[in-house]
Formats: sequence, C-alpha cells, structure tokens
Amino acid sequence: MNVLYAKGVKGEKFSLVNIALDESFVVEKTQDEKVVVIIDNKKYRLIEKLPQDKSKVITVIGYVEVGKKENQHSNISQNDKRLNGSIVSRIPILQKKIIGHKIIGYIKMENSDSYIAVTINKNIKYVVAATAVIVLFIGILYINVVRPTVNNDPLNISDFINGDKGTGEFTREKTELVNNGNFRWFVNSIPPIKDGKIFIGIDNSKENKYSCVVKVRIDNVIETNDSELQITKPIEIYTSPLLHPNEYIEYGNVNQNLPKGKYNGTATFYHYNYISDNDIRPVGNPKEFALTITVK
Repeated sequence: MNVLYAKGVKGEKFSLVNIALDESFVVEKTQDEKVVVIIDNKKYRLIEKLPQDKSKVITVIGYVEVGKKENQHSNISQNDKRLNGSIVSRIPILQKKIIGHKIIGYIKMENSDSYIAVTINKNIKYVVAATAVIVLFIGILYINVVRPTVNNDPLNISDFINGDKGTGEFTREKTELVNNGNFRWFVNSIPPIKDGKIFIGIDNSKENKYSCVVKVRIDNVIETNDSELQITKPIEIYTSPLLHPNEYIEYGNVNQNLPKGKYNGTATFYHYNYISDNDIRPVGNPKEFALTITVK
C-alpha cells in the first residue's frame, strides 16, 4: 500500500467554494487499499475508474495534487487563475491537471455525482498493483466548468424530469445569450425565486442541433436575513426537463427551501442527441454560466 499526502498552502486560507468529500471514502483499515491519500488527517481511498452509470451525469470538478512526503506545500496562491475551489480552505482544487502530472484515482464529493481527480508528478515512482492502472483524462471547459465522462449507452425519455415547456421564443428582455460555438441558448442571469419557483427563462435556440438539460446550483451567499446560514459546498436546487431545439421553459420548482437573500449560483448546460424516446445520447461538454439568484 502507498500513502500519499494532499498538498496544501502554507499560512493562508482560500475564500473560494469549500468542497466537502464523501465520508464513505474515508478508511480506517488500509491494508486492502492500493493507495491511500491523507487529507486533513483523514485517510481516503481512491477509485481507479469513474462509475459508468447511464442514469447519472458523472463529472470531475477539479484536480488535487498529492506527494509522497507529509507537509509538502502547494505553490498555488489565493489569486491563481487556475483555482476552482478548495478542500478545508487550504488544499487547492485546480481547473486543469498540472502539466507533467498523471491522474492516479478519484474521490467522490459529498451529496453529489461529482469527483475530485487526484494527480501526482509523473516522475514520482510508486507501485499500485501488478496490473496497469487505467487512467481517464478529464478536462475542465473553462473557469468553474465541469466536463462529464461521455457514456455512449443511450438514455430513455423516462430518465428526464417532466416540466411545463413551451414552443418557440419567449420574451428575452431578462435573458442573456450563452454561446458555446455549436450551441446557443438564452438564460435569465438574475433569476428570482418566489413561492418555491425559479424564473429561470431557458430558451434552447431553434438553430441548435441538440437538446439540453440545465441544472442550477447555489455556490455561496451574497447576503441573507439568516446570519447563521453557511454554504460550504454547492447546493443543486433545480433541474430542467429535456429541452429540444425551439423549446423553452420559464418557471421551474426548486427542491430547496432557502432563506430570503441573494446568492451566487451557476447554471450548467448539458447537451443530448435526441434520436428517439428510447435513444438519447450525451454529447460534447457542459458549459457553466454564472447567476445571481434572489430569493424573495
């Protein structure tokens, strides 16, 4: 068994989103593990491959650097543009894999289908098993963007939620264009939430070839009337139905009861090739769009 250590910063804490890891990955008995990563004095097991579950969108939210020695420090600073978040406010999560590093495994995030990729310098030698480790290289699209593994197994229309969709274009006075080369959508960048409904205003342009699903999450608090509220990890509050080209949805039901206030949020667009109700396939990479969400 190999024991590796996550590299943290020295003498400062990050103010970015603090990511919590799935406690089921913490191990007490390590003799059955090939590799154990020490993070905040806890021993985490790694999985070598990401799960292949066609009912879920499995994502990698970022990369954490590890080394063989304890108390090694990361050279990433608070203002580094490569930052995507942190663990326990001092272990940096990067948007991209460091050049010269390799992925050695993954740790799941708490209450999410997202994972952290664990990387180590290619020049560091260690033995994990007699057989070769299969490594999946997962990238980040741009700041705070996640890329899913592409599962070629088709989805069924029953895998998506229902929603009150419309056809054509709705009023776009309060929406902004999201343009990702081959894809164009409109979305309300300052959506309000009132009486359990979010005015998200998603419009899948008729020029698009693919259908899409949009997921909305809360990242952190701007201001709220609840002084004790703390958000230490992203909270998913809404998932849209599958929107085909030339379809839109204005309102959707949120699944969290949030105190009144303003929040930073993110809308993530996932793309699908709709062939039939029994043959819907994920395509491309998701795009994230920053939101300012007001709960009234």
